[in-house]
Amino acid sequence: MNIFLFSLLTVNIPFLLMIAGCQLLFAGIIVFCKTNQKSRGQEPAAIHLFSDNKITR
Repeated sequence: MNIFLFSLLTVNIPFLLMIAGCQLLFAGIIVFCKTNQKSRGQEPAAIHLFSDNKITR
């Protein structure tokens, strides 16, 4: 039982770290785009592409 739990943890921890890293990266990109948008006063192209992609799918 202990070996099973240990293997489960060793498999899941990198996966959870990867998910957390992706979420942090995505949040960072959104924040960066928003601050960019404020300084330039227009919507970045990346946001347009992302929203269009979401609508078409």
